[in-house]
Amino acid sequence: MTITFSRECDRKSPYNCFLIQQTHTLSMRIFLKWLFHTASTEGIQPLLFRLWYIFCCRSGLMRLRFPHKNYTAIRNFAHHWQHTSSVFFDFPESGFSLEDVTPLKKKMEGYRQGKFLYFQKIWYLSQDWHGHPVTGSEFDRDIHWSGIRDISAQGDIKYIWEKSRFSFIYDFIRYGHYTGEDTAKEVFSLIDDWIRENPVNRGPNWMCSQEISIRVLNWFFVLFYFRNSPVLTDHRVNIILQSITDQMQHVWSNRRFARYLVRNNHVLSESLALYVTGVLMPFLPESNRWEKEGKATFENEIMHQIYEDGTYLQFSMNYHRMALQLLSWHIQFSKINNRAVRAEVKERAGSSVRFLRHCMDEQTGRLPNYGHNDGTLLFPFSDCDYTDFRPQIAAAAAVLGISADLEKGKWEEEAVWITGKVPDHVKVSVQPETEGCHVFRDSGYYVMKQADTMTFVRCGSYKHRPAQADNLHVDLWADGENIMRDGGSFLYNSDPETLQYFMGTPSHNTVMLNNEHQMEKGPRFVWFDWIKYASGECYEDREHTVFNGKYEGFRSLGKGIIHSRKVIKSKDRMHWKIIDEIKNAPQGTLYQLTWHPMSGFFDKYALSVFSENGEMIGPQFFDAWFSPYYGFKEPAQSVRFSALSAVFISVIEKKTKNAHTVDVTSIRDTLTL
Repeated sequence: MTITFSRECDRKSPYNCFLIQQTHTLSMRIFLKWLFHTASTEGIQPLLFRLWYIFCCRSGLMRLRFPHKNYTAIRNFAHHWQHTSSVFFDFPESGFSLEDVTPLKKKMEGYRQGKFLYFQKIWYLSQDWHGHPVTGSEFDRDIHWSGIRDISAQGDIKYIWEKSRFSFIYDFIRYGHYTGEDTAKEVFSLIDDWIRENPVNRGPNWMCSQEISIRVLNWFFVLFYFRNSPVLTDHRVNIILQSITDQMQHVWSNRRFARYLVRNNHVLSESLALYVTGVLMPFLPESNRWEKEGKATFENEIMHQIYEDGTYLQFSMNYHRMALQLLSWHIQFSKINNRAVRAEVKERAGSSVRFLRHCMDEQTGRLPNYGHNDGTLLFPFSDCDYTDFRPQIAAAAAVLGISADLEKGKWEEEAVWITGKVPDHVKVSVQPETEGCHVFRDSGYYVMKQADTMTFVRCGSYKHRPAQADNLHVDLWADGENIMRDGGSFLYNSDPETLQYFMGTPSHNTVMLNNEHQMEKGPRFVWFDWIKYASGECYEDREHTVFNGKYEGFRSLGKGIIHSRKVIKSKDRMHWKIIDEIKNAPQGTLYQLTWHPMSGFFDKYALSVFSENGEMIGPQFFDAWFSPYYGFKEPAQSVRFSALSAVFISVIEKKTKNAHTVDVTSIRDTLTL
């Protein structure tokens, strides 16, 4: 089962090279390790289901379970639709207005030229639903979905799915709402075209039940918002509701895939879509079953996926935001349709708001670019940048009836679209609520905040699947700038070198040993040798805020290797000392400390690194990448410090008008602070 590549792989494009490696290069050792790892972390039943699922896809059995439909009998849904008493959201009528519609106008100009905004960042010309805007490849719309690979030489399939989510329709709705221009015809024409060009169970847009669920939720929003529009004829209602029925039957029949094999945000979106469809289409024979199981599954998964302290099992700020958006929809939708929501589910939502709020930079609304970031923003209801989390935090707080301690601003718009009114519980003063040490032990997050700085540290063990090998990563924020940052994710389908960089230890502000990751990289999103031992604490004294933590890792080099890190933040100035020490590593190990400063960092700040005896270690500058948005990366520079000694002492401080000097007399003393 082993294939050697070398020159053959080098001659191919990065996508082809990656395709070969992902589908054919599992050595027997890695394959057996994957089997044992999956059985031990997920259980025997999910492993057997995974193997059976792969067999069904490759043998053709899946085509029997999910048959093609060359012609779908269109049922007469229009009569039932006109008389349904269900409600989606209380859409805003007044009370909130945009100060400037120019951003929306520019977006509409792009859409009307056949362009679409991918991952909230880059516009691409996109004339159909199956063409990849970057590689130019065209995915086959007639092949059964089970015969399509999500990792292929055609390019990252998320570019196909992104447009078909229909999240862009909120720009059409908002533009029409604020300008008075009727955009219903344009929106429904796009939905009609999607239905024509994506026959049931054919093509890439039927592959992922989560993508189907997101699309259905967005279509329901459209249907209810334009419910009284003359454009929404009975014939159009019949076609769209028939397509929704076909899509949700697919989700229902394939629901065990996400529940057994993924069990993350996929389950949340799929179960919410089943619940919503069951409530909004009570005339379907399946509606009662979909509503009950969808609601129960969603709420059970919230209790499983969101820990008691409000942190999220995917170790990703972006995926946590996605879960929070789905939670907001679930709670508000249930409320206006007279369905009860478990009190503990609301408590987890409130805990999520508090966690994300504490991790948020006060000036920009941004959070550390931590964990997998696939560009997901399901329901973009404002002109805020994708990296600004305030719209989702404010909306969740409004739904829950709690304060997010945010000033008034354009980020309130999402709350208005979901609740129908402007939040009336906003507090202007935010500092007293957020300063100091904030510890989230369930996931191992430590946040130290002052009026103008934030120090974010991740130090935790894993009881659920790790996203990236990034323990003891430190994010530093000052004056609204992310001065030491996380590299991001870029793409899930890229060449091996790029994947190793973004998913692995090199793109994080932490220590590597002999160019090894903290855990061993397996296939796709899998990491072997999960970090099982980690501990940390955070405390304050009169002059400092201090984090102290450690974990056991680098099992590929031996057992019992401990990396400890102490972060000391001065309260009276922008000054950090970070002390790293590694114990029990093999003799001759090369220790490498990497920092990823923002562009222009050295114009404002100084970075010096010392050994244990106070000798300065010379920096090595490397070309690197920074990816704040999915599919987008910009050149950056990383700074690496290498030594054969197991202690690094980093000093980071803001430059003053006077000549910069580093106090080395207390370097040794900091080790015992």
